[in-house]
Amino acid sequence: MSDDKYREAFQQFDEDGNGAISSDELRTALRSAFGEMDDSEMENLLAMKGDKECLDVDEFVAFMQSVEASRSE
Repeated sequence: MSDDKYREAFQQFDEDGNGAISSDELRTALRSAFGEMDDSEMENLLAMKGDKECLDVDEFVAFMQSVEASRSE
């Protein structure tokens, strides 16, 4: 998916409009982009974001690109 598509997705999933994606919003974005996954896979993907509570748009784009790359291996 292109950077622009991830940026559009960020706007969609930033439900409260605060300019950051929370862990709950990120779970929704991951399921939307990559389909259903079990809890273990979800937790492994969320661990990739480190200890950050929320991601801004640039962090979200980089995170989603990393997830996409890891899932295509």
